[in-house]
Amino acid sequence: MKSTNFNMIRIDADEGKVFDWVNLEDHTHEEEIDGETVVVQDHLYAKTLFIGSIDDIEFYIEVDEPEE
Repeated sequence: MKSTNFNMIRIDADEGKVFDWVNLEDHTHEEEIDGETVVVQDHLYAKTLFIGSIDDIEFYIEVDEPEE
């Protein structure tokens, strides 16, 4: 039998807010749209984060919740 213990911290965004990446430049990718290559920005937009031992809250920022 194998057993592993680990701790996680749950962090919920304030009302009307969500979490996004602090360093947005690291979360982009290129797509081809209508024959043209464009850079697309990926957003996290999470209401809840679970932070483990190899993660850090400093990697995230609270931003206004986007309108749908």
